[in-house]
Amino acid sequence: NNNNGNNNNYDELDTLLNFSSEDKSKSKKHKKAKFTTSDFTSLDSVISPITENHQNHKLTAAQVLNHESFFKLIVSLVQALIRKNMFTDAFEVLHSAMERRSIDSSQVPSENRHELRMLGAAIAFRIKDHKRAFQYVKYVCPMYPSNIGLWNFFCQFLSSGDVLVAQRKFLVSQLSLHPNSAPLMILVGNTCLMTGSYSLAISLYFRAYRQFPSEPFLNLIIGICFLLKATAKNEANRHNTVMQAFTFLYKYHSLSTIKANKIEADYNLGRAYHHLGLYYLAIPYYNQVLRTGAFTENKEENNLVREAAFNLSLIYRASGNIRLAQETIRDFLTI
Repeated sequence: NNNNGNNNNYDELDTLLNFSSEDKSKSKKHKKAKFTTSDFTSLDSVISPITENHQNHKLTAAQVLNHESFFKLIVSLVQALIRKNMFTDAFEVLHSAMERRSIDSSQVPSENRHELRMLGAAIAFRIKDHKRAFQYVKYVCPMYPSNIGLWNFFCQFLSSGDVLVAQRKFLVSQLSLHPNSAPLMILVGNTCLMTGSYSLAISLYFRAYRQFPSEPFLNLIIGICFLLKATAKNEANRHNTVMQAFTFLYKYHSLSTIKANKIEADYNLGRAYHHLGLYYLAIPYYNQVLRTGAFTENKEENNLVREAAFNLSLIYRASGNIRLAQETIRDFLTI
């Protein structure tokens, strides 16, 4: 009897301590498993599968975590990938998260959804996937119609005038929904300016001007628009339009107090007179650019110096002063 009892105890120990050959093979596979970069591109592999009741029932991160925790997990993972310069993987993780219903659920705060879309736009812009980046920004911008920085980011994807004109329908519809949005007034005005609708562009710029009368850029763009309108073939009151143009251009010049802006303002005034063929008025402003920015190390200011020098050489050459044109080129345009 004692021997039988001992044998039974040994049998129980065997069943408790020994693995079957199948279990051993499974454990070896788990030991050899390693994470690869592709594992991070799938949200289903962010959290390892959880088994319940000894069944292979897989749960994803979105099912285990609440909305706020899942949002923080995605942002943390994307930021970790960005720190490793894995921008493509970061975008795929973010893009797959945006496709899930859990992100678009009404229970998720709108700020979280907008933050993910802006993060996706920034990463897509970095990897030069401009199409998807533009779609993300195009979704977020209407949520903040008066945010100038956001609309500036929107304009970075409009690399050519044709693209801006193509988005005119979208911009006009947004302006009708947000009639007090100054960025939208300016953007729609720019599309009108590019298509030659100067009067309509001026009316839109003036709507924004009422909100920001001391903004140098608005005074500049209104002055340019009047100047282009004055040089159009079908303009009846040309002289009055020129006076209106320089009213805003001189106000823009007076509002530009920083050195870099002052150089740009001098150049723009000289270029305006140059455009009208008033060379004797353009030369002093071009020379002022050369005197102020000749020894600067700022790249943009140096570019304006070269532009002013080249325009001066064209004026001197047109007036027959070839020697002075050559001296200007030698002093400012020769490497």
